[in-house]
Amino acid sequence: MADKCENKLTIFGKKQGLKEFRDFFNSTTMKAKLYRKEEQIKRVSDFKLFYEFETKWDPPVPIIEEASKIFPMLLFKLRYERWMSFEEGYFILMNSEVILDITRGYDS
Repeated sequence: MADKCENKLTIFGKKQGLKEFRDFFNSTTMKAKLYRKEEQIKRVSDFKLFYEFETKWDPPVPIIEEASKIFPMLLFKLRYERWMSFEEGYFILMNSEVILDITRGYDS
């Protein structure tokens, strides 16, 4: 049985940048069922895009790192949980710079 990884990805930025990212993300080869939500945040010109999806084994960090190179003005925040490994993690980056990368175990 493959270890399921539940992912919650939030991207912050300007509306046009998020639209371009959305087109990129939908064209990747990642096999995932996506739930997407867009909403405007406090400042009128800033928005966030939210995805919730599952992957096998690992979170999609390589895809997010590549997206950060292509879209340097967006902030990527990933929260993930590996069910069988009893691990959870947080990964935040912008402009290819890792701001936070934490993985920790938890008891079942």
